[in-house]
Amino acid sequence: MKTTVVIFPMEEEMNELLPKLKEYKKVSYGMIDGIEFKTKRANVFAFVSGVGKTKIGLKIGYLASKLDIKEIYNVGVAGSLVKSIVPLNVVLATKVGYYDVDITAAGNYVLGQMSHEPMYFEADKNNLELIEKINTTLTLKKGTIISGDSFATQKNMTEDFLKNFDNPILVDMESAAVGQCAHDLDIPFTIIRGVSDYIFAESNGNMFEEYLPLSARRAASVLLHLIEDPFVE
Repeated sequence: MKTTVVIFPMEEEMNELLPKLKEYKKVSYGMIDGIEFKTKRANVFAFVSGVGKTKIGLKIGYLASKLDIKEIYNVGVAGSLVKSIVPLNVVLATKVGYYDVDITAAGNYVLGQMSHEPMYFEADKNNLELIEKINTTLTLKKGTIISGDSFATQKNMTEDFLKNFDNPILVDMESAAVGQCAHDLDIPFTIIRGVSDYIFAESNGNMFEEYLPLSARRAASVLLHLIEDPFVE
């Protein structure tokens, strides 16, 4: 049986999904504890990976040896890189890439490109089209998300640095790793991120803490639209 895998980097993010589910059960696949539930179009396994590229990459690789994965959703929060996208908006990635990879001195690569990989990993186009049909009061956006193993602030995300990438609108710590794993496994992936902070604001760490629960809740709502509502069938 093919399984839709939903990954939350943090417990606080997955906790916003649970009250929205009518029924679920706790299950374990070896090293990974999570929940299973069914929707109108999917058998779903959801779990918390832990924060960062290595954590989420390890868990995806492990699950791929245990499950026949139909698709991967990565759901959580992220920081905005542009003034037009503000906390409580929800963003779906059109493509994802790394901002902390630099092997330009070792060959014909551009900043952000991993060895023997494309610069960007393209998200599931079907879901990007379906999101246009959602009847919601939420503000939904689409665009490039970049990832790295640092909490993004105005000190490490300068405007000059961001010019190296293709108009990124959001930054997080996992999406590019999800994209690379999904690309190498030939599995479609979708990234859904509620905006928790604007990285050029002063003390965006405090903003992150303030908006984390509600931003995660809105991302979870969009997830359920995509995997549950009849319009996607």
